Amino acid sequence: MSRLLLATALAMLPTGVLAQDRVLSIGGSVTEIVYALGQEGRLVGRDTTSTYPASAEALPDVGYLRALSPEGVLSVSPDLILMEAGAGPAETLATLEGAGVKIVTIPGANSPESVVAKVQAVAMALGQEAKGAELIAQIKAETARALATVAAQPGP
Repeated sequence: MSRLLLATALAMLPTGVLAQDRVLSIGGSVTEIVYALGQEGRLVGRDTTSTYPASAEALPDVGYLRALSPEGVLSVSPDLILMEAGAGPAETLATLEGAGVKIVTIPGANSPESVVAKVQAVAMALGQEAKGAELIAQIKAETARALATVAAQPGP
């Protein structure tokens, strides 16, 4: 993910997001990041794809990330929704925004750089930039080790 795209996504965060305590996580990767940042105590719900860590399954399930209903989402009274790109449908998102719920869409792609971008976006939305930086350093170190292991293999 380009730095410009990340900067644009971060700049679009609604003001006042950092003070939000009732967080709904939509998307398994977003939920995992919230837990990795130690912020699971702020979660009031999750979507069906959020099954890791196992303790996340104890949270109320508001439905599948691409087929959310406003009633299901609003039933947990979130202040802030952190959602993977592609969550919806658009009509539900419009209803939620109309109800005054802050929504932050976490950028997504399939690359090591996109994992870093997701962690940065979630950490910023939760006001946990320092913990986010620590997690990013850990992820980069683990990725480098994995790539070195693969490069040392004699063949496919």
